[in-house]
Amino acid sequence: MDRRGMLKDFLASCQGTKVLPEHAVKEFLRSCGISAPRMVFAPRGAPLPDLSKLAFPLIAKVSSSQIRSKSDVGGLRPGLADRKAAETAVAELMAIRQAEGVLVEEQAAPGVEVIVGGITDPQFGPVVMFGLGGVFVELFHDVAFALAPMTHDDAFRLVRRVTAYRLLTGYRGKPPCDLEALADILVTVSELMATGFLDEIDLNPVAVYPRGAMVLDAKMLVVS
Repeated sequence: MDRRGMLKDFLASCQGTKVLPEHAVKEFLRSCGISAPRMVFAPRGAPLPDLSKLAFPLIAKVSSSQIRSKSDVGGLRPGLADRKAAETAVAELMAIRQAEGVLVEEQAAPGVEVIVGGITDPQFGPVVMFGLGGVFVELFHDVAFALAPMTHDDAFRLVRRVTAYRLLTGYRGKPPCDLEALADILVTVSELMATGFLDEIDLNPVAVYPRGAMVLDAKMLVVS
């Protein structure tokens, strides 16, 4: 099935939700071939699910369509070393007033953090954004844009336009990052934005490694 058909079926399963929850977005991205940490999701009021298939340490995150920044509301609990710590973290996050549930997932290894995003610009139409990610995106504004959809060659050109590109190529003796894996994510996001079904995609951060890349946080906004 092409990206348009896959996205159409996914959105139908979300029953008209405009702001899609992180766990659902990540599961969909996996079906598109994009890696994300293994995870479980507990809706508000539900007990903590089975964690036996996850490897510690874990990170717990509040899930809410009303919360824009998890860190601003104390909605992150990293470094959970055992089930007891996870249970405590989930209980604390469920107590946040706007919480709709809690996502518990394997804590990913450190990598070069970048942002991959997509918006529908009123003048240019669907656009893909790339830049330095994590907490630095708002500080340095080191981002570049390209029209969607894009090819892998377009994706490589986009990546090379940002100053942070040097971090991906083996800066200060570190191994170079997997630019093919990063380009795959950029192309996929561009194809999803080109369907016209989405107002926004925000993958921040995406951790890029010497082999592979992984989406650590994800948001999607559906066209009203």
